[in-house]
Amino acid sequence: MPPMGKNGFGRRYGSMTCMKITLVNPRKEIYPPLGLCYLSSYLKKHFNGAEIVLIEFLIGEDRKRGIRRILDTDPDIVGFTTYSVGY
Repeated sequence: MPPMGKNGFGRRYGSMTCMKITLVNPRKEIYPPLGLCYLSSYLKKHFNGAEIVLIEFLIGEDRKRGIRRILDTDPDIVGFTTYSVGY
């Protein structure tokens, strides 16, 4: 594994640090996960060289297969969106 960047995250390639971030939507909706899309856009703009991957994790999908899909991206950071119901 290449040495970490100066902030302790990411991978250093020469003078450039590249952070690999995987964002996971744990269920498939008709609409794209706008919150994760906004976050991805922000990270790309403010973290130069960040590599962002969005994954739809299907409810009912085999857990091992889903975890393997996430790990196959070789992320430095993994983020999950959550849903809550308010009454």
